Amino acid sequence: MSCRFSFTTPFVMEAFGTSEQNMWVDASSLGESNYHCYRSHFSHILLKRLQGNDLSDNSEIHREQKRRCDQARLGSQLKILDKQRLLGVPSGKENSSDKMSWEGIMWKESGVSAPLELQMEEEHRVIRLSDVTILPKVEGQGGNSIAGTLEAHVNGFKYTASGFHMQFYFDNIKKSFFRFGDKRMPPLLHFHLHHSIMIGTEKTKDIEFHFVQWPLGQKMPDKIEKEKQIKDGGHNEDLKNFVDKVDARWSSQPSSPFSFEVLEKEREFYGVLPSKASAAVALTLYYLLVLTEAPFVVIPLREIEIVNLALLRPGVIDMTVIFQDFKEESVIEINSIPLESLAVIKHRLNTRSVKYYVNAEGHDWKAILRGIADSPEKFIEKGGWDYFKLEDRDTLACYKEMAFDPEYGQIKIQ
Repeated sequence: MSCRFSFTTPFVMEAFGTSEQNMWVDASSLGESNYHCYRSHFSHILLKRLQGNDLSDNSEIHREQKRRCDQARLGSQLKILDKQRLLGVPSGKENSSDKMSWEGIMWKESGVSAPLELQMEEEHRVIRLSDVTILPKVEGQGGNSIAGTLEAHVNGFKYTASGFHMQFYFDNIKKSFFRFGDKRMPPLLHFHLHHSIMIGTEKTKDIEFHFVQWPLGQKMPDKIEKEKQIKDGGHNEDLKNFVDKVDARWSSQPSSPFSFEVLEKEREFYGVLPSKASAAVALTLYYLLVLTEAPFVVIPLREIEIVNLALLRPGVIDMTVIFQDFKEESVIEINSIPLESLAVIKHRLNTRSVKYYVNAEGHDWKAILRGIADSPEKFIEKGGWDYFKLEDRDTLACYKEMAFDPEYGQIKIQ
């Protein structure tokens, strides 16, 4: 890591009890935990400078100001990274500060080809999850759902319902999530795959299982199914037992194929998709998820370029997600998010070093991305995202307090 911090004001020198004209901290000499400790402490000093008074570490004002300063730092770094990505301009020294928060996470793609056949477990060792329906729906289900059983075997899962069966292998599972049911949503289990598989006539990388209260193998109209799922809470224990048993079996092996991640309801919010369908959206430590509507959205946060949070109508937010590939077809739009979810969204994105903007600006984002694709040089020359005036006034104040050296990725408090 080659990020350095310079503190040159009497205020900062007094805070550190030093008379040096420049005090540098070279992050390359720090471990990750110390680096974040220094960064947090320096941000606190900057906040005191901006506000002119003492701030409690527990105050919401302090946390919001710290987020703004973090976002100013990310905005400055993003200019440099975009120049490198779009124009192929090498940096003087590699800035790996953004990579730190992702270290230790397994992003390795599966290089093992799927086995030709499922290795069946002994009958008494099969772990089963009953009364679940599969998404995407298979051909022949029509407007109805058919309940079936998911089984864990030696090297993969097998799902069987009336007139349908399919299997997928542990080696092909990239990530798995589960969520307990409540009044708004049924319990669900989701598998995100490395490589697409066929479910009926549809090719997909995402498989989801929902619980239904209906006799096994019988069809149930969608309207009745949804009503029963909303009221259902009894399958939460079944889901927990299934996940725990599978995890326990894998924990005894030298290496676990994958792990289940529980979705925290505190990190969820609801919005409206372009299809006009209302959906639950979750921000985990590493993913942005839309798991209640197909086609599903499972996006690593590390692939996001920016998130724009637009306050265009009273009481709601419109979220636009732009990816680092700058492709217009990759844009994700989630509208009419309740305003009370804004703090949760900002906190999670900032924690994972994702650049976001909060404003009241409406943009044709796909047209903007077409312009960037046509002339990336012009986008960089105009100042990158700064050209579109997305940043709020309070965050801009943090920019003015910082000087950014593109060669070293260093931030200097003036």
